[in-house]
Amino acid sequence: MRAMTLASSESDADRRIAYLILDDAVELMLRTYVELPSQFTDVDVTQRRALESASFEGLLDAVRTFAAPKLLGLDLREIEFLHQARRRLYHEGSGIELAADRLEVYLALAQLLFRRLFHEDMGLRPPGGPGPGTLFIERWAELEDASFALATSLEEGAPPPLTLGQLTRGLVRVGVMSTAALAECETLRTLRHRFVHVSGTSIEPDAVTRLESLSAELLGRR
Repeated sequence: MRAMTLASSESDADRRIAYLILDDAVELMLRTYVELPSQFTDVDVTQRRALESASFEGLLDAVRTFAAPKLLGLDLREIEFLHQARRRLYHEGSGIELAADRLEVYLALAQLLFRRLFHEDMGLRPPGGPGPGTLFIERWAELEDASFALATSLEEGAPPPLTLGQLTRGLVRVGVMSTAALAECETLRTLRHRFVHVSGTSIEPDAVTRLESLSAELLGRR
């Protein structure tokens, strides 16, 4: 993918182009999903036709509506937030600097979105391998998967709430997750929020290790 090559460049102009390409790819991803035949999604023919001219935000709303069970570990408001940055780049590009971490965040979330919607890995990795930020996004999704799987097993098939906060608080109530683990989860959630929304927020390898430990703890209780 050309965006990956440009993303590793030291040139701000190259990073801008990479961001624009990536945002276009995300829109194509969303549009492809809602245009799939009805047997693969809950979008019927009439709804699919109505979405043919949908905006980026309209496509996000459609995916949020029709693919909700697939979106565990992924908040589409974050995709929308990063798309807004693309709009600013496009309309006010000459006066805006694009930090390299913005590309890392968007690429990590785009790959997670693709995996959730199409059950395939895009297989895109930077030349030097994924950095701590990318791994943090991936491990957070794994933590949500582990929480959901554990909550589902405890509920004997009843669908548990779909937010990690609800899942983990429920696990504490039934005694399968410690209050210390819950506090750690909340700390890491705050760090993830800052990483996605605040340019310049760094992720240290230790944060990735802590997420892996939380997931392992939950998986060990199944």
